[in-house]
Amino acid sequence: QQELRSKREQELATLKKNLEEETASHESTLADMRHKHSQELSTLNEQLENLRKAKATLEKSKQSLEAQNVDLTTELNNVNSSRQENDRRRKQAESQIAELQVKLAEVERARSELQEKTVKLQQECENISQQLEDAELKASAAIKSASNMEAQLSEVQASLEDETRTKLALSSKLRQLESEKESLQEQLEEDEEARINYEKKLAEMTNLVQEMKKKAEEDVDATKELEEAKKKMNKDIEALQHQIQELQAANDRLDKSKKKFQSELEDATIELGAQRTKVLELEKKQKNFDKVLAEEKAISEKYTQELDIAEREAREKETKVLSLTRELDEAYEKIEDLEGKRKALQNELDELANSQGTADKNVHELEKAKRALESQLAELKAQNEELEDDLQLTEDAKLRLEVNMQALRAQFERDIQAKEEQSEEKRRGLVKALRDIETELDEERKQRAAAVAAKKKLEGDIKDMEATLEMNNKVKEDALKHAKKLQAQFKESLRW
Repeated sequence: QQELRSKREQELATLKKNLEEETASHESTLADMRHKHSQELSTLNEQLENLRKAKATLEKSKQSLEAQNVDLTTELNNVNSSRQENDRRRKQAESQIAELQVKLAEVERARSELQEKTVKLQQECENISQQLEDAELKASAAIKSASNMEAQLSEVQASLEDETRTKLALSSKLRQLESEKESLQEQLEEDEEARINYEKKLAEMTNLVQEMKKKAEEDVDATKELEEAKKKMNKDIEALQHQIQELQAANDRLDKSKKKFQSELEDATIELGAQRTKVLELEKKQKNFDKVLAEEKAISEKYTQELDIAEREAREKETKVLSLTRELDEAYEKIEDLEGKRKALQNELDELANSQGTADKNVHELEKAKRALESQLAELKAQNEELEDDLQLTEDAKLRLEVNMQALRAQFERDIQAKEEQSEEKRRGLVKALRDIETELDEERKQRAAAVAAKKKLEGDIKDMEATLEMNNKVKEDALKHAKKLQAQFKESLRW
């Protein structure tokens, strides 16, 4: 009985010990679950706070978008009014440009007339120059014919001197006419530059009109710029009118110069006729001297034959000298060729002798470089082997850690399963707390649903605002297309 009692006491002590261990384990599990519950509760509170912040942000975005919508509506109204005003100013500018285009056409027509007149004057100058060259040729022929008969041509020499003076006078007048032609050409170039500047200014004005259109569509302050552009355009128009007046004055000066040039050209023509008469008289006198020249020509031919014989003998002797010189040069060339071949052979021998020593030296250097490369390669192989060993050790440690983690995970899952089976009763006590948490979660879901509904409503408002903005953009694009169409019509009118 005493043994039975002691045995029961031992069993009781064992049961108490097991109960204490189970109680400690249960308290530990309960503490873990409380900790998890508190963490989940804090996470839910953070999510709720984030939802509240997101709702406040959406409210601010909604207010900002509404304010932007009001600003866009006001800006659209201002742009429409500014566009109408700019259209009116553009039409005024187009009418002014059309007037300037007409004036430009008149200036272009005057310039073409001046070019035609200049071409005609240039042709007349060329004709005079040709006639003067013919006269010079005839005069030079007369001078050459009379040079051998100086004693008998004293009267002809006087006539030639008169002709030379006349020719100099004609040359001076021709130079004067050429200088006047150059001045006319310069004046024409100045007119061309003025026309180009006028076209550039017209292009600038056209670009200015286009820029005014763009600025009118983009900025409300385009009205002030249009006023400034209008003032600038008026200044440009005044400057162009002043240039047109200068061109007209230059045209008048050109007409006066043309009349003066025609008068001088007529005088030169009269003098040229007189010169031709004198040339005819000289030709008659030259025929009288042809007989004397024929006799002198016969004597000259005799002397020429004797000179030809002497020159032929000299050429034969010179040919012999050249032949001997050529043979001597060929001999020198052969000697130089042989000397060059000898030097080349000597250089080849020297190079062969040098290359033998250089080859031995290069082989030694290559072997040295090969040994250095083999040493570097061995070092690299050793480093590679060390890295491979380290990598293998790392992979082994990784595998051991994975095995230990899997074992710990399995043990943990077994412990959890045992504790869940043992703490089923304890979980019932937590159901009430979980229901309270679910109530809080339902409340949070309701708040989240309200936030989602507010977000959808805000998105709908944003879509409505985007549709309004798209409609405004479409109206703006239609206005731009209309402006481009007007611009194309304006350019077409400029072409006509």
